[in-house]
Amino acid sequence: MAEETQTVNHIEVLLQQLLTPDNDVIKKATEALKGLSPDPAFLPTLCQVLTTSQNSQVRQYAAVLLRRKIVKQRQWSALPEEIRSGLKCNLFDVLAKEDQSPVRNSLAQLIGTVAHHCDDITSEWPQLFEFLNKYVKSENSLERQVAMSVLKTVSAEASEQLQPLLKDILDLCAQTLYDGNLIVPYYTILVMNNLVFEVSSVEMKQFAALIPRILEVIKALALHDEEETCAAMDLFDSLVKCEVPVLHPHVKTVVDFCLNLAATEEIDNSARVKALEVLSCLVTLKKKAIQKLNMVQPILDVVFSLMCKCDEEEEDLEDSEETEKAASYAARIMDSLALNLPPEKIVTQVMRYSAQAIHSQQPSERKAGYVALGIIAEGCSDHITSKYLEQFLQEIIKGFDDVHPGVRNGAMFALGQFSEHLQPGITKYANELIPFLVNYAVKMKESANPSLSTLTRTYYALEAYVENLEKDVFPFLPELMTHLLSLLDTAETTELALKLKEFSFSCIASIACAAKTNLNPYFPQIMEYFKMYLFGIETEEMQEIQLQALETLSSMAREMDEETFTEEVANICVSLSLALIAQFNDPDVRRCVYSLLSSLATLKTTNMVSQLQPIVNYMLESLKSTEGVKVHYTAEDNPALAHFELDDTAEEDDDEDFAGISIENAYLDEKEDACTALSDIALQYYENFMPYIEECYQETMKLGEYGSSDVTKSSLKALANFTIAVYDYNKKMADTVSDTALKAMLGELVPKFIEQVRTERDRSLAMTALYCLQEMLDSIGEDVLKVSDDCFTTIVSTIKAVLCGKTACQDEDEEDEDEEQAEYDTFLLEYAAGTLPLLAKIVGSEIFTPYLAQFMPHLVKKCKPSCTSTEKSYGVGTIAECLDMMGGDSGVPYAAQLTPIFLRCMKDPDDELRNNSVYALGVLVTTSNGALAPKYGQILQTFDEMIKSEKYPRARDNICASTSRILSAGHAQLPVQQVYSLLLDLLPITQDLGEYETVCKCFADCMYTHYKPMVAETMPQLLVIITEALKTDKLSTATSDKLALMIKDLKDTEPERFQTAMSAVPTDSPIWSLFPAGL
Repeated sequence: MAEETQTVNHIEVLLQQLLTPDNDVIKKATEALKGLSPDPAFLPTLCQVLTTSQNSQVRQYAAVLLRRKIVKQRQWSALPEEIRSGLKCNLFDVLAKEDQSPVRNSLAQLIGTVAHHCDDITSEWPQLFEFLNKYVKSENSLERQVAMSVLKTVSAEASEQLQPLLKDILDLCAQTLYDGNLIVPYYTILVMNNLVFEVSSVEMKQFAALIPRILEVIKALALHDEEETCAAMDLFDSLVKCEVPVLHPHVKTVVDFCLNLAATEEIDNSARVKALEVLSCLVTLKKKAIQKLNMVQPILDVVFSLMCKCDEEEEDLEDSEETEKAASYAARIMDSLALNLPPEKIVTQVMRYSAQAIHSQQPSERKAGYVALGIIAEGCSDHITSKYLEQFLQEIIKGFDDVHPGVRNGAMFALGQFSEHLQPGITKYANELIPFLVNYAVKMKESANPSLSTLTRTYYALEAYVENLEKDVFPFLPELMTHLLSLLDTAETTELALKLKEFSFSCIASIACAAKTNLNPYFPQIMEYFKMYLFGIETEEMQEIQLQALETLSSMAREMDEETFTEEVANICVSLSLALIAQFNDPDVRRCVYSLLSSLATLKTTNMVSQLQPIVNYMLESLKSTEGVKVHYTAEDNPALAHFELDDTAEEDDDEDFAGISIENAYLDEKEDACTALSDIALQYYENFMPYIEECYQETMKLGEYGSSDVTKSSLKALANFTIAVYDYNKKMADTVSDTALKAMLGELVPKFIEQVRTERDRSLAMTALYCLQEMLDSIGEDVLKVSDDCFTTIVSTIKAVLCGKTACQDEDEEDEDEEQAEYDTFLLEYAAGTLPLLAKIVGSEIFTPYLAQFMPHLVKKCKPSCTSTEKSYGVGTIAECLDMMGGDSGVPYAAQLTPIFLRCMKDPDDELRNNSVYALGVLVTTSNGALAPKYGQILQTFDEMIKSEKYPRARDNICASTSRILSAGHAQLPVQQVYSLLLDLLPITQDLGEYETVCKCFADCMYTHYKPMVAETMPQLLVIITEALKTDKLSTATSDKLALMIKDLKDTEPERFQTAMSAVPTDSPIWSLFPAGL
């Protein structure tokens, strides 16, 4: 007995030593405890310390160590039965006597762990519910509080084990929610949150009936404790995501509650922000209920009111981090409404708020008016572009004359958002906007007190605007480049001057994306600035410029031709990249270097083979790295025990206290870019990349653990690209190893992508999974469908589920396919429909015909006049592409139904819809086996009328291609001379260069075969057109060969005409290579 007491005293002394501030003492005590830990008597001794020690911190440490000794199932199962039974029996006696809250909390955690190890809590540990039932009915409020604290912990640790008892627990919660001690109802809400995902349809109504009382409790909590308020409101986050629609009857009540809480200025800010977070979740996942309950206007009323109170300091509107103020968080709600609700429900109302605010006497309200217009631009882009663009732009431009700088910043924010999200519609205002932005930037820079925030927004708007201008940027290159290069030319090192250099490089990157090789004349001068800012940079102030210079160099590498971005330049860039990684241990540097290497890989002048190993190793290190990673645990730990691990748990990986990880943004960005770069390099260097492919694939597969949407999207795309690289290698080498690897990768990824489309709640991730599936179908083909016997039908059913709104990221509370949809929902449908033509191409017309018949009603429905232009465009385009891929007579069953639809859509004001409709009509004629012969004249007449006013280049190109299709299919019923002349007048193709294949097939297969004299007469014009077609590298080998035979035959049969015609053919024409000996 004396020896036992000595051991108890010894352990208590060691635990007391952990409380000292002396690290050496703590270290020795820790080692001593680790040495005692394997002894079977250690656990019972800890129990005695827990019972007998007079020091509350020692008792708490004993409880924590006890829990660590049994936290894993194998540890618990290894204990003798008498110790397990004794622990179960004594824990509640110890808890009943404990008067210190920290010790009670640790005991509750210990009780929760024991409960977790019980398969049937009722039979294995009846004392638990005896204790709860007794204490929850106690007259002593502290005892009731302790009871619910224990149930809170048990429900967190053993929710599955409590499911059979859920009805009884909810009955208990119905009582404790009304307890006069507010902590008891608070704990009750936490218990319910822990059990949300155990609720079935049986308990749904019982749970839902408690929500009104829960809201009353949270309202009371909000008056005195912000942390408890936020924790209690987590329940609604869980309920929104729960598959069982517990919240559905109370959506309006909860929305009203959140709006009232957010609008109450007397309540702490964090609680108001939490209310807005719940509201954002409801808008995203319960959008149909929000609309049906007419909650859009009440939400906008509160949201806009909050935005009008946004402080001047809260200016990072477009990309705010952890937003601290409810007023600035409100902008996110408006963004969420625009992204998730039909634009018709949002734009008109926001216009009303904005118009009133812009004319207010208060600067914060005027600013909010402009900011609101900018915020809805992304989610309502098509709607604004087609109906309100010019009107909104005029209002925004007026904002730049406001006397208040905050208002001007709000207007510039709006213009930047429009520039980024309203492409290509906004490009037609280039003549006004580009000079305005450049002049405004110069004016702000040269003002007495230049505002960095204003200049930031100005250059953001300029950068976003020029990026998508394509050839329309050409006339502005001198003005833009003169201004931007002047910013780099200054020797000033003030904060403003350095920031302007960063802006300059960023804008040049955007210009490179638009101008492409037309930027070549400026390349030598830009390279001099690269040398200035990329080499020898040591100061922290200059590093931001260096990073942006790297990103700009990356953009230019993707867009410049090989004559400009020479092998020497490319190799210098590779060497620079490796040197920078070696020099700077910085995630931002590595991220920018990886982006540059990714771009360099696409250049033919780059040869990375000799440097492939260090490049891949660096990128793999970034994927594996745990820098910036913080691990979170569910259990509470005293700081003194942070480094303390018992010897039998230290080697375990599956820590049951693990709650997740977080990682700093810079390291997430690094992983994202490493992922992208590895896959780009794998595609370009697949032969040399094979030794690294397995490790890259496995490490990329793990990236989903970080919980970052952007990293997950990047990893999904990389996995698809790795698989395509292996396919390309196997296609060339045809070895067993790569064939086995390909089958294994496809066998894992195809089901993964399909499952992601069906079950992923994040719409952007579901779209990425669809994109990856399409990439593999397009690049790999039928091998994708060989993954399983039912792979094809599974993909088809998944696409059907998306089109019918039955996947996890779509709101299924109400089913009505005819309802208006958010524009981003339409993008998801468009992604899904884009898979159908690929499937048609792979399986062929015979197999796909019945499936097209299933999808046709949905696609035709999307072509109704009441649908948006985007919906009509994807409906028409998908039908056309499916028929094109199927070929033959696939259009015959639909010819009569589709012809009037396509003719109507050809008159739509939307450029892309007109383009798709012209293409669709040409394909329909080709696949209708003469069924449309009576309509040929009407169709060609429509083309003729359309071309007179058509300004969209791609639509003009498709009129040309569709005329070729009709001529090829129906020449016997047409005035060929007239149609052929029309065709020649429509040439050359200017943008949709792939349609040269259609035109040239018409020349070779139709015109030359049946109407050779007509072809001979137009030989000079024809040879010039063929020259342009051959230069594009868009012709198939078969068509190129037919053209070669046609040209040689024309030379032999019409030598004089041919000789004359060739005199007008440029000397660099590929036609001359057909006659190496001369004419």
